[in-house]
Amino acid sequence: MGDVVEIGNYGAAADPDDMRAYQSAMVEPDVAANQALQGLGELVAAFNAAASEVGGTVDGEAIAALSTAVDALTYLDGWVDRVGQGFRLIDVSRGPLQDESLDFFAGPADLTLAQREGYTYGAADTDVDHPLTGPGGLRARVVERPGGTRLVVVTVDGARHEISPQEWLLVSEHVGLDPQAGPVDIMVHGYNTPADGATEAGEAQAEIYDRRGVEGATVVVLDWAGGNDVTQFHHAQSNAELTGGSFGSLLEHLGSADPAATIGVTAHSLGNDVVLQGLADADRLPAATDVDYLAIQPAVDADFADQARYDGALDRVDSLDMTVNPDDPALGHYEAFYGDGSPALGDETPADARRRLRSAGAPDDTQVHAHDEGHAGLDPSENEITGDLVTERADRLATLQGRGTG
Repeated sequence: MGDVVEIGNYGAAADPDDMRAYQSAMVEPDVAANQALQGLGELVAAFNAAASEVGGTVDGEAIAALSTAVDALTYLDGWVDRVGQGFRLIDVSRGPLQDESLDFFAGPADLTLAQREGYTYGAADTDVDHPLTGPGGLRARVVERPGGTRLVVVTVDGARHEISPQEWLLVSEHVGLDPQAGPVDIMVHGYNTPADGATEAGEAQAEIYDRRGVEGATVVVLDWAGGNDVTQFHHAQSNAELTGGSFGSLLEHLGSADPAATIGVTAHSLGNDVVLQGLADADRLPAATDVDYLAIQPAVDADFADQARYDGALDRVDSLDMTVNPDDPALGHYEAFYGDGSPALGDETPADARRRLRSAGAPDDTQVHAHDEGHAGLDPSENEITGDLVTERADRLATLQGRGTG
């Protein structure tokens, strides 16, 4: 596990950096093991049900037990880094109850127990604890809707840890998220967006994909603590860093599951801070993975290219559309009270925005779209500029699939 270092007020523990390195090294083996078992249970059931000249059956229960064991080991590999993150927090905060605090932060290593106690997806999906008093885990659910595009809502309000690619892998199995089945569009809301509002935006996005003839698409709404439970913008900005790390891990997971995946990203306002930090963190995202980024009124400093936490973010983007409105009242407020003194990126003129984006490594064909709809919004059914750009993306995807509506 690496060198042993003293932390906090008591005891010793493995180096958190080595724990992160171990977790990262296990991503590909965990993906391979889980992919090898995909569909095996159904294949065994079909074999056992069919007439056979040689006779005999395959033990379906043993196959199910093997799948359960692989999931448990996958969760454990990600949990190692969760413990490492806990070490870092405790080393900063110290305190007499650090052992108890670490146990509370990391939760059980056993997947079944972690699900039961609310530390991850699964059994506790509908039993959401308060993020300050209950176990910190994510919640994932499929939203039933008409049409072929699937809608998944992942709520990370309560997650106090950076979610690993391994945990995202298990969440994807839980909700049936498969980038090989078709394009994935991740939506990230901004500050003061209630969970219901983010879900409605996802439903409207899915409706556009259906209407424009995109096949096999999944819309994923990432509902984070920048919305309904945060009353201070600075608090939401702090949460954006943690959620950005989790978003980057989601990108890495999707790229590992299918290096040729097509990933759309749609973000509004402070959600762009999450996206840019996540892109910067996504070191393991395959170069072959296509990332199409739609940035609606970014509440990010215009000089973000000079800030280390965003280094390399736009180098990982293959297509970028961004909206600007120099008269955006919300971003005027951001500039006055929350930024670093420079203009907000979404409050720039188109020419200045293009210059800023080019300096940050944006694609050569980046498009900047001016509008007069105030701060616009994530929901394409309520904001004309958003709806037009999402429709254009859907048309591009449908054309690539040979199913465009014309």
